[in-house]
Amino acid sequence: MKVLLINAHHRYPGWSEGNLNASAISMMVEFFSARGDDVITTNIDEGYDPAEEEHKHLEADLVILQTPVNWFGAPWTWKKYIDETFTVGLHSASMLTGDGRSRSDATRPYGSGGKLTGRKFMISATWNAPESAFTNTTNPVFLGLSADHALSALSAPYRFCGYEVLPTFHFFDIFKNPTLETDLQALPSHLEAVLSGETHEAKAEVKKHFEVDVRRLSTKHYEATNSSGARLEFGSGEGLLNPVELLLAAVAGCGSIDVDHVTTRRAEPTHFHVHSEADKISEEGAARLENVLATFDVRFPDDAEGAKAAQMVPRVLRIAEEKDCTVSRTVAAPTKVEFRTVE
Repeated sequence: MKVLLINAHHRYPGWSEGNLNASAISMMVEFFSARGDDVITTNIDEGYDPAEEEHKHLEADLVILQTPVNWFGAPWTWKKYIDETFTVGLHSASMLTGDGRSRSDATRPYGSGGKLTGRKFMISATWNAPESAFTNTTNPVFLGLSADHALSALSAPYRFCGYEVLPTFHFFDIFKNPTLETDLQALPSHLEAVLSGETHEAKAEVKKHFEVDVRRLSTKHYEATNSSGARLEFGSGEGLLNPVELLLAAVAGCGSIDVDHVTTRRAEPTHFHVHSEADKISEEGAARLENVLATFDVRFPDDAEGAKAAQMVPRVLRIAEEKDCTVSRTVAAPTKVEFRTVE
């Protein structure tokens, strides 16, 4: 595979020297070289030839943009680079043929004229913003947007040309609460995951089949049993978790397992508590849950290994939310559920 790595950092002497973005590029060069991939690079600040950049894009199977987020977008030099490089690709018809629409075929949508289908694009971004600012409807800037959606304008030119856009890697809160060493070490794992296709529904396949059997013990009192014989009583009444509460426990438990799996390699938690909640709403008489939230309070010993474990928790939870937690992703996705009777 041929990989094009683009460093879009624009240097502001004495304020933004670009060390973190350069380190991320070096980490990715090392990662792809170890895999035997062919790596080519562009550092926009060092100058470029738009025709040569067009050629690099045509050669590359994967393009990765490494960029700081300056005033909620990439530096202005990135926009100049895209304007110049993609205009060469437009005029030569090598990257796209117009916007895809046709006067003779009204079914062809805007944005379907790209010629680089089968290729992939990914962003790795460094943020001053904390992770808590995203998917948070009370945040005055992002208004509930995810971090990936907040950068959608950066990936739009690539989608327009037919690229598949992979999930972004984010370095959050790099000035006030930096976890740079942990983030840099997590970058190869993110690359491995997205390149294996684990995060894409388009490549979905059945990995494991789950089953439980539920039997009635008494009125509104039931027992669930899995294939290994583990049992859990639930229902409606005193001393029993109801089905909605079981779902909230499953959301919390799914994230908890991920946190345990990663952090206990460093340290055992001294405190581990998760509060899971949701609102039951009615839409034209149909009930469902909204605003599902699991809040983790996880603490570790006050030593070096405990500090490293604590730094891992926010990123583990973000990855769990985006791809690893089967329960929460099922709740968030439009998942089909059927009720049948035995014939």
